Amino acid sequence: MRAGPMTIRCINRGAHVKCAAVADTEVPGALAAGDQALYGRTVYRGITAEVTDKQAAMFEPADLVCSDTRSDGTMSCSRVDRVQPEIPVGETVFVAYKRYRVTFDERGLPTFHRTGQPTVPLARAGG
Repeated sequence: MRAGPMTIRCINRGAHVKCAAVADTEVPGALAAGDQALYGRTVYRGITAEVTDKQAAMFEPADLVCSDTRSDGTMSCSRVDRVQPEIPVGETVFVAYKRYRVTFDERGLPTFHRTGQPTVPLARAGG
């Protein structure tokens, strides 16, 4: 999988969701307006067989794993608590999307918040 867009907006909160890229210039205004459908790209690097063999929790349940962008600009994504995320054999980089949780102070400066604890591990494909 390629890296994918930095920010996506998703519809349908079921196991499978449809998402599309959001231009970087639109993100601050959308977050300030309270847009709850935005997810930001998270890149995990240096994933070895040892990491996946230990089955350590890496993802929060509502994190998304997405396909490459289609010709119409959309991506098909799956929640990691409903579809086990897998990394192909030989790959060491994995991309997922986390929902933005942001508050703004009186000056309009953002503070990003964690959404929860990781509970979902990454599996090695074919393993």
